[in-house]
Amino acid sequence: VPRVSQAAVNFRSGENESASLTKRDDFVHCLFAVFHCYISICKYFKITIDDLMSESKKKEIATARQIAMYLCRTLTEMSYPDIGATFNGRDHTTVMYACEQIAKQVDINPDVKLTMEELKNNFIHDIIDADLEANPELKIHTRFPPEPNGYLHIGSAKAIWINASTAKKYGGLFNLRYDDTNPAKEDNEYVESIYE
Repeated sequence: VPRVSQAAVNFRSGENESASLTKRDDFVHCLFAVFHCYISICKYFKITIDDLMSESKKKEIATARQIAMYLCRTLTEMSYPDIGATFNGRDHTTVMYACEQIAKQVDINPDVKLTMEELKNNFIHDIIDADLEANPELKIHTRFPPEPNGYLHIGSAKAIWINASTAKKYGGLFNLRYDDTNPAKEDNEYVESIYE
């Protein structure tokens, strides 16, 4: 992983010498998320980081690589070129193609969609596991702050489930807020629907 990480850092540094420290810090945080994503993918598909970074055309490795690129794109704010850089300098068009192919499969294949959701959960839990290994005294406390100025959409409901189930898995706490950033738009009907 350090070898790949350095390649990515070199890539970004070369393009943005005048980037602010904030932007650089954001990029480092993205890299942290990306490498946890890689680890989750490798564990799921039972392959190694070297396999993921290789030029191998084996179906299981190529699929895992495309999925890793897709998740990096959907779970972080990294650009196609930056993601390509973390894959040993692959061209951004390769990343774009991978993301397009997996996105199509997610739309038409329920099994692929389920796999993506499982991997996203694994990705979050892998980060928590690493934090707990480094500091066993940490307590998991998640929250979901909906804005009750309308009924929950499916994405909101899913976010509640992910945060609540994650807290339950680690014996932590989960807060569900019913207040809005704009109280003038609040309606008790929507608050009750969230509660139900």
